Formats: sequence, C-alpha cells, structure tokens
Amino acid sequence: MYISLFIISIMAPLYPGSEILLPLSKACNIPIDHVNFIFIEIVALLIGVVFRKPLGPELVSSRTRHAVSLMLGVAFGLFCFGKQLFHVVVQASICYTCLKMLPASVTHIVVFVLALGYLVVIHINRTFFSETGYTIDITGPLMITTQKMTSLAFSIKDGCHTNSEKLTNLQKSKAVKHCPSVLEISSYIFYFQGFLIGPAAFFNDYKAFIEGTDLVKQVPPTAMTKEKPEPVYVHKPSPLDPVMKKLATTIFWLMIHLFLLPYYPSYLNADPDFITNHSFLYRLWYMWLSMTLCKAMYYLAWSLGDAVHNASGFGWAGVDKFGNHKWDLMTNIRIINIETGLSLKDFTDNWNIQTSLWLRHVCYERVPVQNVLATFALSALWHGIYPGYYFTFICAGIFLSAGRQVRRKVRPYFLNSAWLKSVYDVLTWLTTHMVISYIGVSFHLAYLHPILFFYRHLYFFLHVLGFVVLAVMPFIPTQETKMSVQEISSVKSSNKNEIVSGKLTEESHSSYIPKKHA
Repeated sequence: MYISLFIISIMAPLYPGSEILLPLSKACNIPIDHVNFIFIEIVALLIGVVFRKPLGPELVSSRTRHAVSLMLGVAFGLFCFGKQLFHVVVQASICYTCLKMLPASVTHIVVFVLALGYLVVIHINRTFFSETGYTIDITGPLMITTQKMTSLAFSIKDGCHTNSEKLTNLQKSKAVKHCPSVLEISSYIFYFQGFLIGPAAFFNDYKAFIEGTDLVKQVPPTAMTKEKPEPVYVHKPSPLDPVMKKLATTIFWLMIHLFLLPYYPSYLNADPDFITNHSFLYRLWYMWLSMTLCKAMYYLAWSLGDAVHNASGFGWAGVDKFGNHKWDLMTNIRIINIETGLSLKDFTDNWNIQTSLWLRHVCYERVPVQNVLATFALSALWHGIYPGYYFTFICAGIFLSAGRQVRRKVRPYFLNSAWLKSVYDVLTWLTTHMVISYIGVSFHLAYLHPILFFYRHLYFFLHVLGFVVLAVMPFIPTQETKMSVQEISSVKSSNKNEIVSGKLTEESHSSYIPKKHA
C-alpha cells in the first residue's frame, strides 16, 4: 500500500498518461482517452474473475484483498490519467486527515466543504483553463472520490450518534463505528472495479465485500455457552448470468454510440444553419433522436461498470422473494424502466441511482429547511459549473412539479376505462420523453448562449406549457376514484419519500440528471 502511494507521489507529477494504444486510437478514429478507458475496463473485467475466485475472502485475508484492489486501482489510474491522479491523492489525504484528527461532531461538515470545494476548483480549472475541450479526465474520479469521502464522514457521524432512534433507516444501515485504517481508506478510494466510472459504494458495503461478510451466515451462539461461533460462508452465487447480460447491453449501446451517434450530433440543435433549413416539427424530431442517442454513452459506461463489479463478486444484494439472486447493489441505471417510463419521476427513479442515494444520505435527510432546493443545488454543483447544468436542474424542478399536478388532477379522469387509461399512458409516455430530451439539450450544450438560442427558436414552448399547467391545475376539481388497499399503501409510501415529484426509496434511489462524465 505504502509503495503504491509512493509511486503516485513520485510518478504522477511526471507521467502524462499512457499513449501505448495511440496507434489503435488513430486507426479507429477514437480519442485516446476513450480507448484507454475501454481497455482498462476490459482488463478490470478479466481481473475481476481472478479477484472473485483465487482471491476470494474465504481463501485470503482481507488485508491481501485490500492491498491487491488498491494497487490495481492505482495502476489503472496512472494508465488513464497519469499526473492528474495526484489530485485524487491530495483530496482524499486532506479529508482523511480531518477524519482522524477532528471530533465526529464536526468532521462531516468540514470534510463535506473541503471535498466539494476541491472538486469545484478542479471543475473551474477544467471549464475556463482547459485547452483540450471535453475529455475523460480526472474530474470523473474526483466526483466519485467526493461521494466516497463525504458519505464516509456522515456515516462515521451516524455511527457515533448517541441516540440511534433519531437516525433514518438509510443512516442506520450505512453507519460506521470507527474511522478506517490507512489501508482500508486507500483501498476504498482506489478499488479497481469502480475507480474510473463508479458508481461510488458506501464504505460498509465495500468493507463487507472485501471481508466476505456479505456472504456470511451468522449462526447464533448457543444458550449454554453464549460463545460467538465461527462465521459460516454461504454458497457464493455465480455472477455469470448478470455479467453476460450487462456485457450484452454494453455492446449493444456501444454499437449505437459508434455507428449512429456521429450522424446525429447534439450541437446541431443550436446550429443556426440547421435551424434555418428545417421545420419546427423536424427539429423536435431531431431533438428527441439526438438526445436519445446521447443516452447511449451513459448506458454503455454504467452497464460496463456494473458488469465489472459483478465479475469480481461485488454487487450481490441477496435474494428476492422468489429466491432469485439479486446483483443490483451497485446498479446505476435501469434502462428498460427509463425507456418505458410514463413520467419524469420514472426517469429520475432509474437514472444514476447510486448518486441519488448519496444525495439523499448527505443532503436531503440532513437539511432541516428547503431540503429539496439544497439537494438540487448540491447535485448541480457536483456536476460542474457549466450554466447548462443549472438550467437543466431548474427546468427539471418545474416539469417534475407540473407532472405531479397532472397525475393528481388529470389522471383520475382516465381511470374509469381501460381504453382511456391506455390513451393517457401513450400521451404521458410521449410527453415524458419529449420533456427529457427538451431539458437534456441544455445539459449537453453546456453554455448559456447556444442554450438560449435553441430554446428561443422553439419559442420556449414546453417551458410555457409547464407554467400553464402549474397555474391551471389548482382550479381543476379532483376526481375521486376507488383505490385498493395496495394502491393506498403505495401512494402513502411514495409520498413519504418524495422529492419534488420524484421519490427516493430504499430500493430505487433516484437521481435527477445524468452525469457529464461517462
């Protein structure tokens, strides 16, 4: 471990990142940073098999697993980012020093400010001083490290809480009693499965995976001896099926990304010649198509990252009520649920799930007033400082509120007939995906001038419609419908965890917007 950190300290300021695959990059006309990323993820997938079998928790010590995971993550980081990796070391070192030296009552606030502040500084540098434009750079891993260090700080604070009854279920489940050792925290920051693309695991989930306690069946002590017996390892489920499915998903969306996306670039949405030469309806069609294809980048990256976690045995979440093994502990996206969603809430429930869980853990459940606004602000700041991000989040809040009002006031009028409900579902599906594309353009254009140019030539029509809905809905009488006990229970559960109009449940941790860094 100390050798790995020494290598980072010495090599990172000098090493610019590997160019060994530059001939392949030129031959395929793919940027070298993208080629390096895909190559390392494939290597991580193959190494994951070894990490799960010969280096399994029942065969080697947790210290060995920590050390191997750390060194692999460092090697992958140096290969892709070179000298930029030093930023992760600095950020994590500052935060860990605070965790060790400051009292738990204030550490979480200090770590939150320092980690997020460091990330924002790098975002500013990338936005205003980078000459290379958008690349897969160190801001991606820094965003993940920010999640890890801040969530750990809050978890330690919860673990030291004198009255656990005041904690939420999420806070109780993620609480950490003691500050990790240097080896544990280093392994947690650099573990090879998720260092490049994430998602960020909570510390106790990662520790359970390393130590094998996620696969241990604890046998209660006998009444006679009261002695704690040795842990018994349950049969380790094979991840072959979920890994193959996620790899197939990755390959499908990779083909979409390589062979279709170049023909429908997102920047054309704000191109003056394109707007002049095409009709309003065609530009709406192009907006929807280009934004749908842009999602391929996130689909393939997160599916591949999920497969890498599962190949190493990380991500097993127990069994469902039918006895089937669940491999969704580290799942960051549910593509089918997104593409068939009937509301913006369905989108947010199934997009960037682990980031949403982090937002809930460090912000939404902590801020006493205006927690929704604070959560949106944190999410935008974490993504970066491009105006398009904030424009997108503001619009998302408007449309989430409008969608909630429509569902509450209009939907009941369509429930008395199966045919009418089908019509309502089709209309809401079309509207939902049009809205997602509409606000997604500002996220991808990033800068304010092209964003305003784009919306101005669409007459801000969906913005106007959203405000009209919010103004009119209070005057529409609510249609009473007969609800089953299950429906009433579902509504109560939904309202309990609702953010704006999207819910954040224990099993479906929603996010608000896609990450810029795939």
